[in-house]
Amino acid sequence: MTVPAALLAALVDDAGLFPPTALPMDRALARHRADLAAAHPLHTHRFLVPASRLGELQARLEPGDSLALGLIADRGAEGLAADCAAVAADPRLRLALVEVPLAAFPGGVREALDALPGDVPVYAEPAGRAAYEPLLTELGALERPVGAKLRCGGVRAELFPTAPEVAAWIVACARAGVPFKATAGLHEAVRHTAPATGFRHHGYLNLLLATAAAAGGAT
Repeated sequence: MTVPAALLAALVDDAGLFPPTALPMDRALARHRADLAAAHPLHTHRFLVPASRLGELQARLEPGDSLALGLIADRGAEGLAADCAAVAADPRLRLALVEVPLAAFPGGVREALDALPGDVPVYAEPAGRAAYEPLLTELGALERPVGAKLRCGGVRAELFPTAPEVAAWIVACARAGVPFKATAGLHEAVRHTAPATGFRHHGYLNLLLATAAAAGGAT
């Protein structure tokens, strides 16, 4: 099967700072600059960085850099407002995306939105493996489009949701009309077992095709 290029366009953010590569900042930036020069259409060319490491990133930037930033808002609402101001004041950075881990926002997603510019795409990550249906209902009712974030793995086996759990998430997002992005563990196109760990990983192509099926009404 040949996968249409449009299906894969702008699919992958640059998560070089995060496991499994977990590169130091200077190496992650060097790789990102090389990816920008190559301009592969599979990449979004967004550089993901925790808000708590924003100062470290800025210290490593060069005068000619121009980065589309995916900010992980791990410092809560007060920190988020200050971080957005810092990005806006730096001509080398553009805020292209904000991911909101709701565990850091006791006031919920609306608390995060109050600290953000109105034109920045936002994805809210549920706290832990709690029931997510109320969150999707809330996101679907917001005047501003806000997506959800699905965590598909991590450094421990229990961080990997089962295939039925992922399927239920995809169907719920489709029914609520909420876009989602997925993170962690999606290192290959199809579902597989990693030889080094024995962890059963989901595949990003599996997610894409399941999402297409769910958008078409599949259960």
